[in-house]
Amino acid sequence: MSSDSLITVVTGVLQAGGLGIFVLFLVRGITARLISLEGVVEAQKRAIESVEVRANEAEKVAAIYKALINDLPDLLDKQRKLTDQLKDDIINAQEALIQSKDEKLEELADSGLQHVRSLEIGLHQLQEKSNLVLGLDIGAKSVGWALMDQSSQKIIDLGVRIFNEKEG
Repeated sequence: MSSDSLITVVTGVLQAGGLGIFVLFLVRGITARLISLEGVVEAQKRAIESVEVRANEAEKVAAIYKALINDLPDLLDKQRKLTDQLKDDIINAQEALIQSKDEKLEELADSGLQHVRSLEIGLHQLQEKSNLVLGLDIGAKSVGWALMDQSSQKIIDLGVRIFNEKEG
């Protein structure tokens, strides 16, 4: 082999090796770029999955709110009915208390009247036996009285008795 052919062979090998190295670096660069793109794709997939999860959760929350809004008129109606029933129950209880109080007051008045009548009978009997006169001023919650000697026209004693609700 001649030196020219040797140079041609070496030059061919070197050129082929340079091309091989170039192709090797090119493949390595493309591979690195593909790996990088795969990472980006994976990150985007995770982001999409996260968005889908959030969208599903938002749909669930929206469904809950929609159910609440749909149920609101019925709940308000039930609340109104309960309020009306409670109001009626309170009114009935107050009316029963008033009725009970009225009955007790009537009993107290009757008892006081019976007492006054017995006093009147006693006074009448006393008047028949003496010149004493008992004057009474009977009110709703009190009795005023004065004892007077008719012959001397002098007041012997006088007073007022005030009743409170606890007395029976």
